[in-house]
Amino acid sequence: MATYSSQRRGQLGVNQVEKVVLEMGWRWQQLDAANDDGVDGLIFVESGGIPTGQIIYVQVKCHDSRTDSKGRICVSFRKAGLARNYEQWRRVVGAAILVHVSPTPPYATHWVNLLEPGAVKGSQVFVDPKCSFGQSSARRLAILCGNIHRDLLKARVDTETADFDYLKKGATDLQNNAKAFYRQLRADPPRLGGSGPLVNFSSEGWRHITRQSRARLSQLQSMLLLGGTRRVIEATPETALEVSDEFDGGRLVIARVALTFPFRQTCMVKLILRRRGTVGNYYYSFWSIYESRRGRDVLGRK
Repeated sequence: MATYSSQRRGQLGVNQVEKVVLEMGWRWQQLDAANDDGVDGLIFVESGGIPTGQIIYVQVKCHDSRTDSKGRICVSFRKAGLARNYEQWRRVVGAAILVHVSPTPPYATHWVNLLEPGAVKGSQVFVDPKCSFGQSSARRLAILCGNIHRDLLKARVDTETADFDYLKKGATDLQNNAKAFYRQLRADPPRLGGSGPLVNFSSEGWRHITRQSRARLSQLQSMLLLGGTRRVIEATPETALEVSDEFDGGRLVIARVALTFPFRQTCMVKLILRRRGTVGNYYYSFWSIYESRRGRDVLGRK
């Protein structure tokens, strides 16, 4: 059972974490001690005063701790309790961190990602004293939450089996089949939003996605996604395009959607078009299509 002094230190630590969180412009929700189960509180990430949907689960420890030979703060637990807590932390949808608060003024706070390899070992959690908890760590903390909160807000575009018939025509020659399908798109180009400007599929676009300087696996990914381009374009009105980089004679514009398939899992797709011309008289051409989350862990974990 916790003593009065340890309870007081615990509340001091929670109060300090809440203070820092509010200074960061985020929201803090303390959990009752009877329900904390390895989590003392939740941080709700906000941007411009609006919740982003990202949640950080926080264990707070406030006591004097020794440092190891690497200079790390060593936060001690009962071994069985730490193992139980770890199972809780690794199951949360969001980030799980421990914040260590010094029990003496100025109540320095440091944090560690509890799911980082090597952070938890035996009966201890190791905290790098270089990782101060505060505004300077906001971006890193938000990244730990992954991308799901943003992806849920993107438009959803559903494909059908027939959209990918070109993949079944001589499966040993994907590139030639994809090129033939690309020519079909050139012969019958789709319109933005279904009734807006035409999107042309020039040889320039094909050369871009198959250029030799591009990784072969990235080339193949674009070829596999070509079947969804018509539906993405027809589901995206011109006003929904994101304006991106300039290029010679125009700008790149982007459509981001969650694309569903009849044969694989849903993925986040980025369709890039080249835009030339003037307002009210823009000319669009295909430039690239690929999975925008490639190489990333959508859960924010490795």
